[in-house]
Amino acid sequence: MRFNLKLINENPDTQNIKHQILRNRGIDDVEAYLNLGNHCLHDYRLLGEEKLAKIYELIDEASMDDKKVFILVDSDVDGYSSGAMMFKYLVDFIGMKNVKYILNRDKKHGLQPEIVDALLFERSEEKGLLIIPDAGTNDTAHCKTLSEWYDIIVIDHHPREDDVEENVYATIINPQICGYPNKNICGAATVYKVLQYLDEQYNATEANECLDLVAIAMIADVMDLRNVESRYLTTRGLMNIDNKLIRACIEKNSYSISNTASPNALDAAFYISPMLNACIRTGSAEEQDNLFRAFCEKDFGQTFPYKPRKSAKNPEPVEIDEDFYTHVVRICYNLKLSKQDKVCDKECGIAIDELSKKKESKLAVFNRTGMDLGLIGVLANKVANTIDKPTLVLRRDREEDGKVVYKGSARNFKNSYVLDFKQDLLDSGLVLFAAGHSNAFGLEIYGENVIKLQRWFDEKYENVDASKTFYVDYLLDGSVPFYIVREINEMKSLFSNFVETPFVGCQNVQVSSGDVQILESQNGNKRFSFKVDDVEFIKFKLDEDDEMIRAVQNSFGDEVFNISLVGKVSVSMYGGKATPQMIIEAYDIEVVE
Repeated sequence: MRFNLKLINENPDTQNIKHQILRNRGIDDVEAYLNLGNHCLHDYRLLGEEKLAKIYELIDEASMDDKKVFILVDSDVDGYSSGAMMFKYLVDFIGMKNVKYILNRDKKHGLQPEIVDALLFERSEEKGLLIIPDAGTNDTAHCKTLSEWYDIIVIDHHPREDDVEENVYATIINPQICGYPNKNICGAATVYKVLQYLDEQYNATEANECLDLVAIAMIADVMDLRNVESRYLTTRGLMNIDNKLIRACIEKNSYSISNTASPNALDAAFYISPMLNACIRTGSAEEQDNLFRAFCEKDFGQTFPYKPRKSAKNPEPVEIDEDFYTHVVRICYNLKLSKQDKVCDKECGIAIDELSKKKESKLAVFNRTGMDLGLIGVLANKVANTIDKPTLVLRRDREEDGKVVYKGSARNFKNSYVLDFKQDLLDSGLVLFAAGHSNAFGLEIYGENVIKLQRWFDEKYENVDASKTFYVDYLLDGSVPFYIVREINEMKSLFSNFVETPFVGCQNVQVSSGDVQILESQNGNKRFSFKVDDVEFIKFKLDEDDEMIRAVQNSFGDEVFNISLVGKVSVSMYGGKATPQMIIEAYDIEVVE
């Protein structure tokens, strides 16, 4: 086969499907995971009661004295959610009048030199208050500069870097550097914990109004939702979405989302956070400002003139007043389609053409100096999964000690033979730093080390099978029983970050060539399908030289194909009819003599 199938558990339980799949994902106490409640929550005081008390003191003092308050908003969904939660609490609940926000631009994080300059320009004789959610732990030098003019609150979840001096110039709440048991909460969830403490002081229950933003941030920031507290916070938030921006995102994608009243984690991951990220990465300053206002629900009754495009349903459109949230979401949607997806599709094609002219290597590297920094990671991900190779997309950043430093993104491809791409690069000793997730992270490297890194990587994996490897929960023979499809389909609401939708492998699937349908959609995409024991097998987005197309075209209608395949199973509902399906990810075919 051109791919490998490996059972996660060599002897899977075929009677208790749900428990087996969850155990396969490292969830040992399945019953606890399936029976979530307030008992899953850790006491927010474990974040540091003295520091929480100090934060209350600083905020209450700023409110009483009408001090200048600035909230630094980090440039991702977690940053916008964290910043909006704090802004809403201070302005809408406490009633503070002198609160401003500063948006980080160009995928920058934490205190940047231009932010420091802006804050120094805004300083006054009376000490102000600076709040940095979702960043700041490692901004020691900048906090030191600002500490003369501002009291600084940092509410973060990023680890303290080894080579950075401890930040003693801010009051820091961070689960990574204290005894808080759950290290898998994002910035917004950490802010939620702080707001719970403030609620206690103000005898209020405002923090729970922000759980919808916590859920979106947990999913967008790819937090590990195998943890019961993280899972519970996310589940509660998704079940109670009231934020007007998130509701507008759901409405825009209502045709794709499983349940618009209560979307699941996969709905948020595929249809909500990508739109928001597209604006944060590539939107104009005005578009990003409007997006953050929408997070904060500060529309001020604003509308926008908008004339829909002509369509069969609306052949003579007239200009309308588009409400604020619909407008913001439409801009996000269009940015994703036009500025992000189209650019990356074009650049991916160029990258593949470049690759054909380069010396073969198991590590693909591309120089995209001048490309929008917000698109670098998106492009790296698309290229990696198109060419099935670990990929670096870099751009020239600066000169340092007479050497050119390149900065960019690294992405591994799905089902890769490389298990921890980041650790590999760190082990090489050739990168200046690599930070992020194991297979999706940012890095810096001297230009002179790029070719050396490729050589190192090729040597490390010289004798390793570079084929895709699918880790499957079940490896079946001949067909897929309906009860397995049904059980997995009923688990949809459980699948999320680190609780991946299962792959199921099936070998020796035999089907007559005459029973294979080759179909083409209106946009030209081809697919094939066939049925075995009432389960429909479908493969979408076929290439012109797809093996099944060629096998069917070359058959006389009576050949028998023996197929090995791997895919994901579900139950499709259409016209009131339920159809068990396997969506094929990869397959091999041979003609039975």
